[in-house]
Amino acid sequence: MKNILSRLMNKGHWLNLMLAAVALLLTSCKHELKEGTVVNMHVEPERSYMYMMPIPHTISTGKTTSTYYTYIPIMMYDDRDFVITLHGTTKDGEVKDETFYLSEATYNRLKLGQQFCVNEDCSKSPNKDTKRD
Repeated sequence: MKNILSRLMNKGHWLNLMLAAVALLLTSCKHELKEGTVVNMHVEPERSYMYMMPIPHTISTGKTTSTYYTYIPIMMYDDRDFVITLHGTTKDGEVKDETFYLSEATYNRLKLGQQFCVNEDCSKSPNKDTKRD
């Protein structure tokens, strides 16, 4: 396995490996709960923050190579988020809590202890809201 990876890295296929790893990570980030009881509700306030993004610069003199970084300030803005935590059972029978981000309208219709259906497949739930409106 080590030989295969080193050969792929030498041929410049490292980008394909990274993309495959990211795709695998993103496909595993899904919610398992489809419905449950609202056990927590809170609003995350809007916020602005700055982070410094490093930009590498490489200088080569032919025999030696050195790298230095300049940092560029990046301003980010995060909107207000409406967050609930559902307590329920997955289709595998595992009892768990999961966090969902909702629209303001959907959030305002909910109360603690209320049953909530995440997608439109929940025939038992009277409200047919999705995660985002």
